Amino acid sequence: MRRYLPDALKKNPEPPTASASGEFVLDLRIPLQCITPVFGGGVETRIPDQVEALRIPGLRGGLRALWRAVMDCGEDDLFRREAALFGGVSLGVLRGPDALRSRLVLSVTVDDSGKCEVAGVHLKGPRGDFKALPQWDRRLGQDLGYALFPLQLKEADRKAADRKQPSLATHELRYGLRFTLRVRLRARSGLPGGAPDAQVIEELLWALCALVHFGGVGARQSRGFGALSLQEDQIVTGLDALEATWQPRFAPPDRDRLNNWLLGLGMALGTAADEARPPPWASLRHARLYLGPAARSADDAHALLVGLLRQFRQGVGMGREEGRTKREGVSRWPEGQVLRALREADAP
Repeated sequence: MRRYLPDALKKNPEPPTASASGEFVLDLRIPLQCITPVFGGGVETRIPDQVEALRIPGLRGGLRALWRAVMDCGEDDLFRREAALFGGVSLGVLRGPDALRSRLVLSVTVDDSGKCEVAGVHLKGPRGDFKALPQWDRRLGQDLGYALFPLQLKEADRKAADRKQPSLATHELRYGLRFTLRVRLRARSGLPGGAPDAQVIEELLWALCALVHFGGVGARQSRGFGALSLQEDQIVTGLDALEATWQPRFAPPDRDRLNNWLLGLGMALGTAADEARPPPWASLRHARLYLGPAARSADDAHALLVGLLRQFRQGVGMGREEGRTKREGVSRWPEGQVLRALREADAP
């Protein structure tokens, strides 16, 4: 049966406004830049969108995860407070309404969408087909290439490509993305007995601070892609009376004052030495922060960290046994051995 869109939905949607109960209690504008390449970030996996440089659902999901990571409360209280801030459905277990509207309104203004460039190329093998492992761009290097393997084309795409061309481009990375994130918090509403606005704002600001310093945009953020920082010589606007306290927390720390900056962050988030038991979810509280050698740039730091991971997982003598041929030896990690054992068990 064919369905038609209702007339009410054919009109242009109204811009978001303050809640019926009053004005927004917080309105921030955070000018951000991606200091490492953005991996994907569009509606299609691994592919940067040519129209929409980044998506609000991804940012919102990252902020929500980091909000949990800075919280210090029980699981039931966490669920209640998360629903009161981010919205939720099926809340009957809390003896409240069936659904709550989110208090957060996020929007993005792209200041510079940057450039999308291929990460590498598939070269031809001896038989004229395109090799599975690409040759990565020189500025990415071998270490970053270890984290980029999802950008290589699938076998079906390589076989379907025209073999007359000398090489086949991989998927792209986005460089130099700059945008302004606007964060607005509606007036308090929802579950009875919710936290006061001052407490909600404090927790939200810590989550935003964690997003700026530990979060990112796009995919493979745990591999350092899409890392964020305040735009150079820019500040967060809308902090008002909180500016003296929070402005330094959002700004990148000076190298000479790094220890003091980390100390202030640790006092707010807690440390591994706390006697309290760590929560049963991913948390920045009780975490340890290790400082490595100084890097000249974000790209150098990114390559250094991914290189350490590569050595840890694949390095000969660490992640792999010494090989007797040009091919490196068997992995010391258990996953490969488990697969080999299962294959041998299934063999006739």
